Amino acid sequence: MYSAPLSYVLLTTGVVFWSVSSCSVISFYFFYFFFSSRRRHTRYIGDWSSDVCSSDLYSPLQEAIFSEAKHGTRSFLVDAKAGSGKTTTLVEAVKVAPEEKVLALAFNKRIKLELEKRVPPHVACFTMNSLGHRAWSRTLGRRLQLKSDKMFQLLSEMDIPEGDEFVDVMNLAKSAKFVGLVPKNAPGLFNAKMDDTDENWQNLAEQYDYTLSLGGIKTARALLISSISRAQDAFVDFDDQIYMSALFGGQFDRYDLILVNEAQDLTPVQHAMISKSLSKTGRLIAVSDHNQAINGEPADVARTTKSPVKECEISPQGCPLSALN
Repeated sequence: MYSAPLSYVLLTTGVVFWSVSSCSVISFYFFYFFFSSRRRHTRYIGDWSSDVCSSDLYSPLQEAIFSEAKHGTRSFLVDAKAGSGKTTTLVEAVKVAPEEKVLALAFNKRIKLELEKRVPPHVACFTMNSLGHRAWSRTLGRRLQLKSDKMFQLLSEMDIPEGDEFVDVMNLAKSAKFVGLVPKNAPGLFNAKMDDTDENWQNLAEQYDYTLSLGGIKTARALLISSISRAQDAFVDFDDQIYMSALFGGQFDRYDLILVNEAQDLTPVQHAMISKSLSKTGRLIAVSDHNQAINGEPADVARTTKSPVKECEISPQGCPLSALN
């Protein structure tokens, strides 16, 4: 296990900075409200090379974040409520960060296009899907054929009559992609995030309220194997862009700094993508709001955002913001 510092910033009614080295935690609690009266007048300052954020525009809390982005070497997370200026803080932080090879990740195309307008020109902006699509296309050495109804087509070819079980079989296979479950006899080399066991398949079906017999679960597993095989022939859906690139050896560019917005919604498979995209000495700056999580119950979200302190897998340099296993 690698041991290096991690700073974690919590912005709600205060901020917590903690450094983790050899599993020791030292915390300092500062009581500052993120909502400063100045925030109503926030604007963007200076050109892309500006290295100072004006104290007339930002709260002491934001200035502490900018200072960490400029002078620190640690990965850190900013967690704050909706409307508190998380994205603005992230954008201003990257303007003072010293790294030259930078990746900004967004969860949809609209946010990605907005980020492109606000970040410096040296920052590469991608959605999770577009990043994975490029990596998997590069791995195969060919253009990908994207079909949103791929799973429906494959299941139809298996002569399963349409109905409630048809839909649940298809959705269970898609859910397996979401959590990083790979069948043991799937073609190719892979690094699964969930073991291929009958218990895990059954638990997954129960978690998402799929009403399936053991035969239906077996069909879902066969469907996933078929999907993987077709993805290796460049026939993919949106889930494959992330699943295949993250777990089957996608070729990602490496970045010295990665920015992640809405980090509370990262899945274990997306964390694997980030791990593959981060250089050995790189760091991660992320913003999140655990109250707005869309992927699962709060306990799952806590596992996603807090386990990096325990796991340290995403970066050889230290324990950044990963939630693998």
